[in-house]
Amino acid sequence: MEPYQIILLIVLLLAFLYVAVLLYVISNVREFAKRLKWRERALMILLSEKADILAEVFQLYQNAKVEFTSEDLSAFNGVKALRFEKIGKDRVKNTMTAIHHCHSRFNFILQNNKWLQADLSLARLNDIYYEIDRNFRQSSSIYNADVAGYMYWINVPFTRIGVFLLGFRKKTTLN
Repeated sequence: MEPYQIILLIVLLLAFLYVAVLLYVISNVREFAKRLKWRERALMILLSEKADILAEVFQLYQNAKVEFTSEDLSAFNGVKALRFEKIGKDRVKNTMTAIHHCHSRFNFILQNNKWLQADLSLARLNDIYYEIDRNFRQSSSIYNADVAGYMYWINVPFTRIGVFLLGFRKKTTLN
């Protein structure tokens, strides 16, 4: 073999190795991106359940003739106006913030009205809410772990440009 043929063979082998690694990285990035979409959908479902429970709590408070401040009503109206059809990390964060704010206001009302704490239906709703919240925290931890895996595959040396050209961008965790 001629020297230029040996050099050409080495270049072709390196190119083949690079393409093989690039395809492996891209397949893993796509898998993590798909998982992240599923996780976002699951988080939105859990947030929807939390919003439904807050609506039931609001109804119980109204039936009990609880006095609401304008901030309490605006917090609940913010939750009532939420739409859960579309997904995305920013939507999850905004929805999570609105629900947490409303839940904090409702807990403040509960703490200030001791006679409400004896209501068994309210206690049952709070138990359900905290169970869903536990599931939400667990799911958000899994989401954050998937983001870490996604970012690992995005940052593999020498493949960043190929992954970037295919439209995969950096992501951040929920916290």
